[in-house]
Amino acid sequence: MLKSYEAIYDQGRIEWLGVNPNFGRTRVVVVFPDADEVTPEPNGKRFVEVAKKLAETGFAGKFGDPVAWQREQRKDRPLSGREDES
Repeated sequence: MLKSYEAIYDQGRIEWLGVNPNFGRTRVVVVFPDADEVTPEPNGKRFVEVAKKLAETGFAGKFGDPVAWQREQRKDRPLSGREDES
């Protein structure tokens, strides 16, 4: 069975990214992944379209004021084991 080892090839040098197989001198075959798998097409435009449609539905308003929620979360709370023992 063939084993795979991940590495970076840089100007004639190989830098292993995990376990160094420590073969010594050996024959290797380099296989490059398909370019579509490595560099997917940017999807920023699609994200903007979906975000606009979501905003039009008024979905976010169902959860209340985000600033008020953030203020509530930031209030000081007693730390465990440090309660006032008066």
